[in-house]
Amino acid sequence: GNFINNHATVNNGGNLDAENLQLDTYGGAIFNSGTINLSAVNDSILFSGNTATTGGAIYNSGTITMNIGANKQIRFATISDDVYNNGTITMTGDGYLYLQSVSGDGTFNIDGLVGLADTATLTQNTLQLTENGYLSVNANSLIASTATTSPVINNNGTLTLTGGTLSWGISGSGNTIINGDVVNNAFISGNQVTINYGNSLTSATIGSSILNNGTLYLTGGTLDNAFFDTSITGSGTIITMGDISGNANKFGNNIVNDYTLTLNGGTLNTRISGDGTLVTTGNVTIDVTGAYYDTGYVSVVENN
Repeated sequence: GNFINNHATVNNGGNLDAENLQLDTYGGAIFNSGTINLSAVNDSILFSGNTATTGGAIYNSGTITMNIGANKQIRFATISDDVYNNGTITMTGDGYLYLQSVSGDGTFNIDGLVGLADTATLTQNTLQLTENGYLSVNANSLIASTATTSPVINNNGTLTLTGGTLSWGISGSGNTIINGDVVNNAFISGNQVTINYGNSLTSATIGSSILNNGTLYLTGGTLDNAFFDTSITGSGTIITMGDISGNANKFGNNIVNDYTLTLNGGTLNTRISGDGTLVTTGNVTIDVTGAYYDTGYVSVVENN
């Protein structure tokens, strides 16, 4: 069925089950403080061209579940078809959820494939990806709600960042993929971080293993227990943008060091170049088959 030129309201304790919705040039929003189940298992659901002056496609302070079948989608097609969520929205299934924007102080759970319009923003208190969750987004589109000062994405699935500056922390056991030039101003902990070829990540605090096939800019900090659980691997390059210290075993990429790099143990088997200073303060072994200094620029000033 369709809601045309009217607001549909689901009160607290109420329930709405809907499928095969095709809302084209409709005149209102669905206001929910109860429970809504949107099913796109057999047919896709489309919200397109809201003409109302107030309210987007959905205004939610209750619970909404969107179950989307394979090769089906729930699509909020135009900028007027936004979603305001102060409750809980959960997307499940093997289909595709396409959003213009989500705002509010609620919780958004992703258990499937979610895409955002290029100009979209996602503002929530809590964002969670299950092991089946996939979200591709520019980091600038992730905006903290006013209800939290330390927003965290609980990523147990796959989060792809296509560019921008990340102000949300990332935790969980999933994979964060860098497919653009991304600046991390928060923290990434627990996730496997993959920097793809031709892309870059600028960061100080990452508590994750990193597969770096692009460029990793380190702005400062310690690459040990509090920051890196495992080493940096891959064929990419590490460029220091501040003073860095850590165990030599942590560094698996070639390093361009223009500041002070302090090694406090381990085996160094990668190339270090640049205008900076290399300091060894522990028992550091240099594997001469794989490591060397560009001695015109780097000097060892201490070795205990």
